[in-house]
Amino acid sequence: MKNETLNIYEREIVDFNIKHLPMAINLFSKEKESNKLHWHYEIEFVLILSGNAFLHIEKKCFPLNKDSIVIIHPHVKHKIVFSDNEDCRFLSIHTDNSLFMENKALREYFIKPLMNSNYAFLIVDSSYNNHGIIKEMMTKIYNLTQKRPKGYSLYLVGLIECIMAEIISIYRPKADKRVKKDSELEILENMYSYILRCYQNKIYLDDIAKAGNVCKNKCTQIFNKYYFSPPIEFLNNIRLSASRDLLISSTMSTADIALSCGFSNQSYFISLFKKRFDMTPCEYRKANIEKTPY
Repeated sequence: MKNETLNIYEREIVDFNIKHLPMAINLFSKEKESNKLHWHYEIEFVLILSGNAFLHIEKKCFPLNKDSIVIIHPHVKHKIVFSDNEDCRFLSIHTDNSLFMENKALREYFIKPLMNSNYAFLIVDSSYNNHGIIKEMMTKIYNLTQKRPKGYSLYLVGLIECIMAEIISIYRPKADKRVKKDSELEILENMYSYILRCYQNKIYLDDIAKAGNVCKNKCTQIFNKYYFSPPIEFLNNIRLSASRDLLISSTMSTADIALSCGFSNQSYFISLFKKRFDMTPCEYRKANIEKTPY
């Protein structure tokens, strides 16, 4: 069950290292091992490349060996500890849920069963029919980030969505039925679409609730249920993601970027940006401006 109390100081701030995408792809070895429990906003995919390790999660410990795959949900405290005296390595892929939000089918067939499930994580071993497929796609993702051919980010999105399709087949109950049009997901879709259309303007909680034809309390309840954040925080994260892209792809000033993304107060924008990405907008631009544009 995903009900463990979270400490904000245990949150891991994921440094997205794929330009234009809310993704982070990294290799970890024993030398880079962290023994601290942590959680993050992103869903994480782990592939054990060599050696043995232990997954500590939900106050339990699970052994992992070569080729084990782990899917860890957002907001779940965990850590991976390597076995002693072994050369251990694992591939970690973090991706923000916003990568899937614009596709209606994925919202209906992935977001609902995954976010509403009682599972905090999933270990996929060779007993699963799609283990080999997921492993192959995760390996392709890493290889693409090493070679970085032109347009490789498009391949990454496709591979991540294919992995999610395989995971859906594991999570999704066989008796699950198509979501009805008057369901919470339909309401959420209307509110989410409104935010995407209007995030550059001044938006209040009332406006978001009206887009879904619900009261403010119901609006907040739905966002907390599916996105694990209240509506205004979700709105600000959309704005911050847009501002991050502008910092890299344009020469606009920080003040102009703040205004164009819906922030009327530059200081407030900088404060939120630093809290979300652990650096100021200027620092983020300086750190990323020289990276490959593809």
